[in-house]
Amino acid sequence: MVVPEFPASNFRRLLFAAFALVSVGGGLSMSVGAEEDPAGLWVSAYGWLKTGERLAEAELWPLALGSFIESHRQVRDLREAYPDFEPEMISYRLERLVEQIDIAREGLEPGEHEIMRKYVDFIDSFEHGLELRFSNDYAKALDTLDIAKVLLDEIIRENPDDFQEAVETQYHLLQDSIVWLDQQINYRQRSRPSVYVGDGVNWGTTEFVSQSDLPGGGETVFTEAALFPGGGVGVGITGEGAPGPADGADETEPAAGGESDSSASTHDSPLGFRMSSRQKTIPELPDEAAGEEENSE
Repeated sequence: MVVPEFPASNFRRLLFAAFALVSVGGGLSMSVGAEEDPAGLWVSAYGWLKTGERLAEAELWPLALGSFIESHRQVRDLREAYPDFEPEMISYRLERLVEQIDIAREGLEPGEHEIMRKYVDFIDSFEHGLELRFSNDYAKALDTLDIAKVLLDEIIRENPDDFQEAVETQYHLLQDSIVWLDQQINYRQRSRPSVYVGDGVNWGTTEFVSQSDLPGGGETVFTEAALFPGGGVGVGITGEGAPGPADGADETEPAAGGESDSSASTHDSPLGFRMSSRQKTIPELPDEAAGEEENSE
């Protein structure tokens, strides 16, 4: 069969990209993450084609057949989506893939048809999982790639001596994608802002204090005597309606520096003077108080 000539500019560019892909990725399709254009789709299809040819040379026919089938499907979809894209090259490749599929099918041993079908399912899951990954749908991508890994592990167990080496590139890329997705999902969960929902009880702030919580309406609140050194025990602090200073008694403003005038008469002290927290010595009693004390003796 004579290979038709194609426009050099486009064809050479596509072949260069495809061969670069095969040399780096061992023929693995890497169309995912690229723009959905005909060139990107062709590179993917060509990658699976070269994978099939490599597996056919090793006479691993069930894996080669699965690769050829995937390549044929992608080339067919490319022609349907972009009928004007390199029509001669696409037609030739489809015809050639049909021949390669027939050769690989003839090389299957009894019982290997099921391995081929499982490999096709792996390719489908792997491609779809990577598409979801590059669409930022990490959770679904991880689930899909986990399924692909299960399928690939089952394939390797069928013939570990030959299949494990044959799918080594696919396996490493699959495993790396799973690890990356798992890290991204865990990182996003750890980065979510924490929302604290309290139990409705205020434990040390006044943020939730309302008017009804404050004393009022004549309600009496008793304080500890330790809070008022020098004062009486159980001093009543009342709300509205509490009695004020006794009639005729004048409150005296404290002297400079916070000292209280010892001669000032208030209702706070039965001795007629106000104690100051700054006093260092007991003040002298007023004359009247001293006279009353002598008479009582």
